[in-house]
Amino acid sequence: ADITPKDDGIPMASYGNPEQRLSQGLFTYLHVNVLAVSYDEEILLLLTIDHSWFGAVLAKPVMERIQSQYGIPRDHIILQGTHTHAAPNAGSTNIPAQAQDNTRTIEQTMKAVDMALNDRKPAEIYVGSARTENMNFVRRYFMDDESFTTDNFPGTGNKVVSHETQADGEMQLMKFVREGGKDILIANFQAHPQLTGGAKSYNLSADYPGAFREVLGAQLNCHVHFLQGACGNINPKSRFARENYTTDHRVHGARLAYFALKCLEKNMQEVDPGLIKTRQTIYHGKINHTLDYLADRAREIMDLHTKTGDRELCMRIGAAYGIDSPNMAAFILIKARSPEYMDMELNAITIGDHLALLTAPNEIFDTNAVYNEEHSPYTLTLTCGYSNGHC
Repeated sequence: ADITPKDDGIPMASYGNPEQRLSQGLFTYLHVNVLAVSYDEEILLLLTIDHSWFGAVLAKPVMERIQSQYGIPRDHIILQGTHTHAAPNAGSTNIPAQAQDNTRTIEQTMKAVDMALNDRKPAEIYVGSARTENMNFVRRYFMDDESFTTDNFPGTGNKVVSHETQADGEMQLMKFVREGGKDILIANFQAHPQLTGGAKSYNLSADYPGAFREVLGAQLNCHVHFLQGACGNINPKSRFARENYTTDHRVHGARLAYFALKCLEKNMQEVDPGLIKTRQTIYHGKINHTLDYLADRAREIMDLHTKTGDRELCMRIGAAYGIDSPNMAAFILIKARSPEYMDMELNAITIGDHLALLTAPNEIFDTNAVYNEEHSPYTLTLTCGYSNGHC
């Protein structure tokens, strides 16, 4: 279902939007996609939305309505954001335009849920994985002073020793070949969708996941769902090689679709369907460990701005740490004062003996996904962040 805001003036979500940027245009339409899978009496719902995450302001009412209207238990419902950085900031409910947009988004989501539940067909299931090339890279670096930095922007003079790890370039694929209906393809890949949505973007976009869905959907005449993987430390390879904001995400999405098509042609295997089993647990986890270092740098930049009033100097120094303005520094300090620990909802869902889906609400690293795949007894294991309530 289309969830594109009807008007401009919607708060942008990218990097928390400390500059309070409001949307001024549109690169691509935004959508919510819903997949309903059932076996015997068990029903699994998988919802993906072209937002930075499926935040609580949307997730809570959607969860409650699904449970009330359809009797589907909470641990059978996965809500995930594609993590596009050019999305509305649903949490800015103090702005009337955003509050109205949230209401419309919830209604469109429920329409999509109803359509998915009424469009279930018998299906065969095929799984596979594609090894992509030059599609993503680790954005965290070890520095010569033994510190690390994220998003080492060119021209800042940082002396990089090495990448923190090597990026996981694997794309997981699952295809439902349905009787009497369009086939459904699920793709799980990890890279920040920020080709159209950097810290200065004023245009809404589904970024490369939207282009990926569009290209594959047209090529295969099927429904395509993109599940954002564990991309906390991963950027798209063309993050710093763009000249045209309006086309780069399309090129990236089309290249990713190319690798998916190659896999679909040769490397898919049929697996038996089976019982849907779910396990949900609440993890009391530390959420601010990555902010400690940034908070120290943010304080230095705020102090420098107070002493000199030189905004340009602060921006040049802060760019080394992804802190590109005094407002961003202030935002980081506010986040650093938030609760250090939070209850996080973790979900594990299996379908038969071959398929597993693991979700977390926060921005997890691809090393988590690699670990899950290496230790999972299942043929295909998908790991997703930005799920069920908060990031």
